[in-house]
Amino acid sequence: MLKPIKYPIDLSANQLSNKIDDEVHVVSDGQSRIIVPHHSVFYSDTVVLTQRNTGVPLVNGTDYTFNYLHEEATLKTGQPVYAVIRIINSGIQGELLLDYQTVGGHYSTSIDAIISAIEDLMDARNIVHWDDILNAPISFPPSIHAHTYDDLVGTEPLVVALQEVAGALQGQHPGAIDALLALLERKVSNTGAVKYGLQQQRWSVNDTDGARLMLAPASEFFQFTLSGWTENIGASDIIVSGHLMSDQTLVNVRIDQVSGQLVPLEFAVAITDGSAINLLARTTEVNAVVHVIVKDFTTFDSTPPESVTVRWEALSTFPNALPSFSQPVLV
Repeated sequence: MLKPIKYPIDLSANQLSNKIDDEVHVVSDGQSRIIVPHHSVFYSDTVVLTQRNTGVPLVNGTDYTFNYLHEEATLKTGQPVYAVIRIINSGIQGELLLDYQTVGGHYSTSIDAIISAIEDLMDARNIVHWDDILNAPISFPPSIHAHTYDDLVGTEPLVVALQEVAGALQGQHPGAIDALLALLERKVSNTGAVKYGLQQQRWSVNDTDGARLMLAPASEFFQFTLSGWTENIGASDIIVSGHLMSDQTLVNVRIDQVSGQLVPLEFAVAITDGSAINLLARTTEVNAVVHVIVKDFTTFDSTPPESVTVRWEALSTFPNALPSFSQPVLV
């Protein structure tokens, strides 16, 4: 029900008939900390709000603000006209005295609707639907956190598997460990390239008399372990990986130190008439002697490793024109 008109319309904001003094309002510490003057709407420039028990005036912008600008009345009068005062200082409570100038006339007839709308908006029990939220993020990046086992789902198959492993280790399933080891052996043997264990005669390499490792016929991809040691350095393994290019004229070789200390060796690589690959090796230190041996030779194409000739030959000169590979990289 709309409030009846009690005041004449005042478009100047200075008619004495529309001046209201000492209107009492109570502000609590709850969520609804708004004041709707009894004869709203009002000229905001005429508002004086005072604490009743102390007589201390409140400060606009610090203790309170104005809300719900009445656009029609503002345009009509040329002065800001509002419907609501909101208390923003949480320390303000109790009775307040309000002085203001009401616009009056037909602008005062919608106060009940304003009060009802504000109460609905300030009701803490209002339900806000997700689609009504503006600028809501699409996703929320998780922060680092922990979970207890009780929070996890779908762990039953893992528990059963672990119980079976525990049973096998405790001897509850005869032959299970042997079967597991056999399975692992088959998996390792069938993974990647075909491997051929090759134990070659030991060669001693120095800075003047190097050695040449010849692989014939050439295989598109090959790999082997080169073990080297000296009187002062224990056994050190180097992985040599090679790729013969499709034009049969170039070969790329990667040499990685995988264990032990770096042995003083340098390498060069070459091919001969497209049928063999030569890996050349010599020491980088004067009078140093490095003993080398090849093992675990591997090919990665149709050439069976058993059909590849892998042998060391003495090398009296080391060609400087060939691409060289100095100290291996420890990986």
